[in-house]
Amino acid sequence: MHQRMTPRIVPPQPITVSVKETVGPGATGYGVLADISKRGGCVRTDKELELAVVYEFHISFSNPPEVHDVLGEVVWAQEEAGGPGGGVRRYGIEWIDADRGFRSRLRDLASRAAPPDERESSVFEKPWTVPEDD
Repeated sequence: MHQRMTPRIVPPQPITVSVKETVGPGATGYGVLADISKRGGCVRTDKELELAVVYEFHISFSNPPEVHDVLGEVVWAQEEAGGPGGGVRRYGIEWIDADRGFRSRLRDLASRAAPPDERESSVFEKPWTVPEDD
């Protein structure tokens, strides 16, 4: 299993995702982010994805509505109910080209998800700091 490097956030509101292959006319799949972090996320979808392959993710946040296109590599996979070929799958995705706006939205999401006494904590904020050099 892939080792987690940054804290994960379970979104308080659904974050929907469409997934498309970066090469060729591959079919688009749809799903949701079960959790998300600065470095990646867990996508639940019925589309079969290949390990170590890069896909285009169209990620839709709500409240406020915002859409980001991000490349991500599949780093782990797990079958859920329904068995092979017939159920929802969970995939660990590592972001490859997350732009400043996307990272800023993740930092905001993390801040809102933190307990009130940790929102200003340097321990909590440090992993979510967005570099100024972009």
